[in-house]
Amino acid sequence: MRKSELERVQLLADVGLLTPSIIHDIRSYLTAIKGNAQIGEKLSNDPNSSERFRKIVELVDRATDMIESFRKFYKGESEKERFVLADILNFAVSLLREKLAGIDIDIKGADVFIDGNKSLLTQVFINLLSNSADALLNSDKKIIRIWVEKIENKKSKLRIFVGDSGSGIPPKIRKKIFKPFFTTKDKGTGLGLFIVKRILERSGGRIKLLDKIEMKKIQKKENLNDLNTIFMLELSYGKGADSR
Repeated sequence: MRKSELERVQLLADVGLLTPSIIHDIRSYLTAIKGNAQIGEKLSNDPNSSERFRKIVELVDRATDMIESFRKFYKGESEKERFVLADILNFAVSLLREKLAGIDIDIKGADVFIDGNKSLLTQVFINLLSNSADALLNSDKKIIRIWVEKIENKKSKLRIFVGDSGSGIPPKIRKKIFKPFFTTKDKGTGLGLFIVKRILERSGGRIKLLDKIEMKKIQKKENLNDLNTIFMLELSYGKGADSR
């Protein structure tokens, strides 16, 4: 193994070792934020301010759940539940509403039940939507499309497509984007897509960046013409509870 590969392995190991410490610190900060927000809600006489404080408490609770899910994920104790895909997509969009401002977002076919870890799969779509928003910063057309199709076979798989009208991913880096610490952003960590891939694989799913031929075929099928990047995700959907 080359020195560079050894350094990369060590770096990954360090990430794993630091995780419990980071989780502990973040929990402490979130507890303080939640406590202050609850006090603010009780002391506020303004309905609008009270609603903002309640929203902060709600988001802190969601963040705490997500952190606990990551803790179990790293320990190999990730739990599954049944939930509606549209719920986590809408939450992800809501959480990123400032970053996604001015972007035309359309979600179709997501009213289906899936089986998996809700908090971790929410993080998957937060990462993908955040990446799309970054890709659209300098685009004239700002479009994000998410659509879903079922794969009718014994595995009960669901395909979820996430596409945007950014400039696309250059061919020379397509094979690198899921590798840890690879980034083209000045302040990027290079862990976003790596985490997405790991979460999906541990959930019994997968993610793929479609090539030009695959994109052309799927855009013709879906009557879409403006997307330059499309990710395809596969997940299991809830048997006996196809839609709500």
